[in-house]
Amino acid sequence: FPSHDIEFIYKKKYKQFYAGDLKTEKLNEEKERMGKLEAAVKEFEHYQQLMHERRRYDFDDMINWVIKAFQENKNLLAQYQEQFQYVLVDEYQDTSGTQNKLVELLINYWDDPNIFVVGDDDQSIFRFQGANVENMPSFKKKYPDIKTILLQDNYRSTQSILDSAKSLIDRNNERLIHHIEGLDKNLVAANTSIQSNLQKPVIHAYRTPREEMIGITTAIDHLIQKGVEPRQIAVIYRENLYGEELADFLKNKNIPYYSKRSINLLSNTLVKKIIRSEE
Repeated sequence: FPSHDIEFIYKKKYKQFYAGDLKTEKLNEEKERMGKLEAAVKEFEHYQQLMHERRRYDFDDMINWVIKAFQENKNLLAQYQEQFQYVLVDEYQDTSGTQNKLVELLINYWDDPNIFVVGDDDQSIFRFQGANVENMPSFKKKYPDIKTILLQDNYRSTQSILDSAKSLIDRNNERLIHHIEGLDKNLVAANTSIQSNLQKPVIHAYRTPREEMIGITTAIDHLIQKGVEPRQIAVIYRENLYGEELADFLKNKNIPYYSKRSINLLSNTLVKKIIRSEE
């Protein structure tokens, strides 16, 4: 197997598999994903045709149209280059190829452009929609004299949380500290108001979501019995549905709770009945 396919091969003995055996299930998942991607590519022209017929456009269209207009009309590009002589790009690690191309067109008039980009490769989460963290080292390579400012003081977390997060993220070989000399991302807790909190993060593993919710509810109950006020206890979760299910466990234990979330009124049963009655 080529070196980039090593993820589909067992590196050491695991259950009934031996080092060098093929990860059939993982390979099939990748084949299914690539099959869906191939089908989407073949359907793209039809999608564009339908969009055109319905006089609709999406976010990518807006960016591509501007790029095309700039490339075909140099006077139009010059107008915006003169208008926007200072450019700041936030969340640069999440910029896609087309977004980055748009920025390049706006600043390519100058050999030494007034460009300021802010990004954190450890927060790159939009690769699924075309974001490419490689834009960051490419930018550094294209403008080698650009000044790099590292923000290492953290005011949000305690040092124990920062150290635990670092022990995990250090395993990511794509981090820019492994590819750009001189980068140091050892964060330091700088919020003096929370320095006294020396408690370290603890990992609890559960076999099912139900067991996890029981474990969380039990832990909260024990804290309250020890005298901890409920308002000092927070549970952070990814999806609203999880919070709704967890709320049922808290109710059964008579534990007071407050849930803050966005609600779509149109999905409310009562609102649906009102809409149907008016129709």
